[in-house]
Amino acid sequence: TQSTWDSSQAVYKEQYDKRRQPISYRVGDRVFLHRPDVVKGPGHKLVRPFHGPYRILKINENNAEIRLVDKPQDKPLYVAINRLRNCKLELANVSYSGAGKPKS
Repeated sequence: TQSTWDSSQAVYKEQYDKRRQPISYRVGDRVFLHRPDVVKGPGHKLVRPFHGPYRILKINENNAEIRLVDKPQDKPLYVAINRLRNCKLELANVSYSGAGKPKS
């Protein structure tokens, strides 16, 4: 039974790795943080789950230390890398909290 388990696990890993993209962030990159807020009401589908932009301060294998671009005095956040998304546009130093209009 153990050999069957090992072989099926190897097949699942191979299938998963086919679609897996390696995540490569560097210190100083701008990213958005996935922070889904539970919102009730008719506009719940319009709430954006990504907040930011944040700047990466430190990074290791699984986690990153980030801080809002426009608030360097705030405490940094320690988050898992899989909750981050690249900020492809060069935005002004404005943060977006996901609800309402962007803060400026």
